[in-house]
Amino acid sequence: MGVTLGSQGDLKQGDLASAVSHILTAAGGFPSLSENPSGRTITYSARHDGLVLTIARLLRPIWSANVTAMAVGGRQMLNIPTGRLQAIQAVLQKLRSFLEQYVPLRRLENSLSVRNPFPRHVAQGDAKLAWDQEELSLSALQALLKNVIEAISFLDLLDKYKLADIVAK
Repeated sequence: MGVTLGSQGDLKQGDLASAVSHILTAAGGFPSLSENPSGRTITYSARHDGLVLTIARLLRPIWSANVTAMAVGGRQMLNIPTGRLQAIQAVLQKLRSFLEQYVPLRRLENSLSVRNPFPRHVAQGDAKLAWDQEELSLSALQALLKNVIEAISFLDLLDKYKLADIVAK
């Protein structure tokens, strides 16, 4: 809920920003590592799972759709309406901006720039491993967001420059 509110709401309003900050920092638990007969399993925090669900819900309409379809004369045309792509891209861009600005994430390339308010800094052993794995997963999700936004921009560019004519040539 915090991720969805933060990415779609106006965080200039003090109450909403305060609620989102509280949800993301105080709720959701912590990642953990557990042993089971099949090996070690990481249970991610609710913050992580909420981000995964939000991204999945946003991408669901286009994820398995064919990007192009055959048109009259054997030409390839964009199969997804550009309006839908642009709407999804706008929400994804808001989500990406929100994550970069409000969601604490340790920068892996510089371990000194830790902005994470969660008790990660006192974690040791399996707890530290679980935090590290969650951060890697969050970094991968942010990279996925960036790549999807760029892919939609590329499709929009192809559509503006007549994809069917380019493919036909």
